[in-house]
Amino acid sequence: MAARLNELRGFLSVCGINNTGPTNARQTTELITSQGFTSIDDFNGFKQADVGRLVKAFNTGNPVSGTIGFMSQKKLEALAFWVTDLKKRGLTPTLAEWNNDAVEKARIESDITSEQKANPVVPKRCDKIVTGLDWYTWSEKFDNYLSAIRGVDDVPLSYVIRRPKPAGWDPVTDANSPEETLIYQVALNGSAFEQDNKTVFTKILEVTLGEPAYEWIRSFEQTKDGRGAMEVLRQHCEGSNFTELRVNEADRILRETVYNNERHFSFESYSTLLQKAYTIYEQTGQVYPDRAKVRRLIDKMSVGNSLVLSHAKEHVIDNMPNDWVQAVNYMKTKVAQAFPGAQAPRSTRRFVNEVNGGRGRGGRFGRGGGRDGRGRGNYGGRGGRGGRGGRGTPCPDDDSAIPKSIN
Repeated sequence: MAARLNELRGFLSVCGINNTGPTNARQTTELITSQGFTSIDDFNGFKQADVGRLVKAFNTGNPVSGTIGFMSQKKLEALAFWVTDLKKRGLTPTLAEWNNDAVEKARIESDITSEQKANPVVPKRCDKIVTGLDWYTWSEKFDNYLSAIRGVDDVPLSYVIRRPKPAGWDPVTDANSPEETLIYQVALNGSAFEQDNKTVFTKILEVTLGEPAYEWIRSFEQTKDGRGAMEVLRQHCEGSNFTELRVNEADRILRETVYNNERHFSFESYSTLLQKAYTIYEQTGQVYPDRAKVRRLIDKMSVGNSLVLSHAKEHVIDNMPNDWVQAVNYMKTKVAQAFPGAQAPRSTRRFVNEVNGGRGRGGRFGRGGGRDGRGRGNYGGRGGRGGRGGRGTPCPDDDSAIPKSIN
């Protein structure tokens, strides 16, 4: 007990609370005694308003050791924020880590958090669920939607449905952002998670009610298990049947998509459609190397007598054969030079739609790709133009272009 109180005095001392002189006469001791503190853990869950009330109660009690000033109060607010943040991540506050730099960082984050709570941004409701070829696109939108909503402990609700990471992955060293670190440090248990899990289920319910996908999560109505419901949806929408459907779509895109000029099909649309195919491969666990992407980009560009684009194609192959993004950006600038001020006519939109899907038999639930009955298919129909072929070879003159499974 004495060791924990001494540690607490150390934390308070960093906040500007006087910790000198005889132990019983110190300001830290008087604050601890008057407010009933036993350890630093008592600050867990304190909000700025709580700290304000604490300081007011202490100061109005005519403390022998002196009152707490404004700057010390702000530092105490930072301490409470810091302790609370560590606790929700499953970490333990240590005196060695509580220094002036940590105080300043926590103070800023505390103020930002309080401002966000005072003026919350309400995100637009997510679109209804899509379970076909665009499942991954929709699921990313839903994840972003949950990221904009804070849970009980001020954690983005997307943590509830976070996907598992590979063995050895460390949220501190391997995460791409502080938010991702937080999302993967928070525990998937406890009272806060239980409440957040129910909230996520209501959000899933909003996007599935009235849709066929609702039947897959109906059994979770009683438990309100949002994480469990999302796992079932993922198993259903990322199963082998849908995976084959997506891979076939990526094959079709690479097989059929060509570029001639800006009049009929813009280079932006051309390169974006290719990227869509490569994204599908990645989502289904396959590797498509940059070298093959660049070759595919160049080989399917028929530029006629344009010297600018002919030279540009050669330049790309010679100087950036293994950099897909750089190759696309370079060709984009050259296309702008070759077709200055070009703007695709209205027919382009129809062409792009046909490349993206067109009409045809064999959508997800019958003819045309609508939910039932006849209609426009999302991505073509039974194989699109050219029938239902097998996996295409994007770059027939380059064996390395064939995607190879990483599973």
